[in-house]
Amino acid sequence: MTRNRSWTLGLAVLALWGCTDSGRDVPPDLRRFHYPTGVAADPAGDFVYVVSTNFDSRYSGGTVLPVDVRGNAVVSDGGVEVGSFGGDVAVASRDPFAVALGVDGPGLRPLYVGSLLDGTLLVFQRDDAGTPSFAAGIGLRPGVHTLVEWPLPGGDRLVFASNRMFNEIHVVHVSLDLAGKVDLKVLDSVLVSNIDASGDYFRGLARSVDGPVMYAAFRSPPSLAVFDVEPAGRPVLRGLVPLHGAPSSVAVYVPAGKAGQEMVYVTNFSDDTVYCVDPRSMAVVDRVVVGDGPYGIAIAGTRAYVTDFEEHALSVLELDQASPDWNREIARLK
Repeated sequence: MTRNRSWTLGLAVLALWGCTDSGRDVPPDLRRFHYPTGVAADPAGDFVYVVSTNFDSRYSGGTVLPVDVRGNAVVSDGGVEVGSFGGDVAVASRDPFAVALGVDGPGLRPLYVGSLLDGTLLVFQRDDAGTPSFAAGIGLRPGVHTLVEWPLPGGDRLVFASNRMFNEIHVVHVSLDLAGKVDLKVLDSVLVSNIDASGDYFRGLARSVDGPVMYAAFRSPPSLAVFDVEPAGRPVLRGLVPLHGAPSSVAVYVPAGKAGQEMVYVTNFSDDTVYCVDPRSMAVVDRVVVGDGPYGIAIAGTRAYVTDFEEHALSVLELDQASPDWNREIARLK
């Protein structure tokens, strides 16, 4: 299990950006999920990694547990204990909760970390071993929830940051000068009209696989916000796809051999469902019932893995449109 453990130890570093440990002496159970939130798939698609929190302060900390997608089984001897309230996990260039690994470029191998409490965006440079060192930081507004990197021509890139406390998407320009210094510049935010002052707005973000499009879970009104991204990197709101409840996390699935036919999956925390949205028609095409309190979602191969926060479980959905189980929960791991 060396490979599993090495992956998990690397992921644990990215899951620690949360609150402090509880101080209790009881270690968490590495065989089970406990108030799981984040989930991410490794690039090879062999494993997904689930972050469990210590939400009720029962244990000494939270965990990162690998799940073998071939057998839908928790690999307990590859699990590790992390901080009590870790956020989502970053693997390769996937977009997690307030942590994102950027695309490597000349002189820049970035790791981005955002603060929910004070809205600070930090940029770290990674060395050949993957060890991060602080490079730059800049203040946004409190409420930063999810980060997505958007590469620009010439090596620069933008970072989009959703905000759960304000109805805006922050835009930060990231560049590298000739001396190797990382420079950050906050650009105008992208605002989306809200129907009331709910205090709960954007959650998850995801990039399209098929083109210059970005998706965001929005809660006021409950919807999937679809943005067309201009060549210069500016997101322009195409529209809102009406949903229900509390949209939380977003993942994109493209059927094999069907470029241009991606589907967007959105977890609905308050209604125990996952929406399947067709971004071309801007309409919901299906709604899948899962466990209690679905929050995080990651896709590996033809299956989606959803963290059921209130049930301490992981739902497995079949996404293959040729399968009789298409858009159905085929397993629930506990």
